[in-house]
Amino acid sequence: MAISVYKTFILIVDAVLVVHWHRYDSFFMKGKFRPESANPVNRLLEKIYEPLIRLCLKWRKTTIGINIIALLVSVPLLMSLGKEFMPPLDEGLYCLCP
Repeated sequence: MAISVYKTFILIVDAVLVVHWHRYDSFFMKGKFRPESANPVNRLLEKIYEPLIRLCLKWRKTTIGINIIALLVSVPLLMSLGKEFMPPLDEGLYCLCP
């Protein structure tokens, strides 16, 4: 069978699992859940995230401008992807790979 058939089968199985996962998640998630405020990692991330999101909402146009500039800078980098960084070495050798 071609690899594309296997890939298609896996994608179908993944789609079915995603749709029906809510039926099985209670089987894997047992016990008492702590609230988000009791998790120290979550509290730290919220302390970092909240001032940043407030700053971005206060300076909306600047935030959008910075993101557009970053996008424009990344376009030339994207166009150069896949090019060789080193010239090909033609040493007259043959590679006999099975």
